[in-house]
Amino acid sequence: MSDAVEPFRAELLRIEVRYQDSDAFIVVEGAFDTTGAERFVASVLDALGTHPEAIVVDANGVTFIDSSGLTALLRSRAAAGVAGVGFRISERSPALRRAIDVAGIEDLLADE
Repeated sequence: MSDAVEPFRAELLRIEVRYQDSDAFIVVEGAFDTTGAERFVASVLDALGTHPEAIVVDANGVTFIDSSGLTALLRSRAAAGVAGVGFRISERSPALRRAIDVAGIEDLLADE
């Protein structure tokens, strides 16, 4: 029997990228913290490489988000803006809405 401890599946951030018409949809579920922030930004940058009209983030399944996750969202939005691509969060979990409110960044993550 191994003494290695595996992370709980609920603690991991799941990222799924889909393409529909001219938009890229990114679904995130789980804990959006430092362990998944760079993977999220990388997913957005990869999606930007396909030249979509918009990046649409579905964050309804985010159970926890910290400053790393919020920073990843802001970095991704900035990268999309530089590329001339729209960026919006179509679904916001209660955890994400609360974190955005506490951080006072509603205006920075407003839908484009």
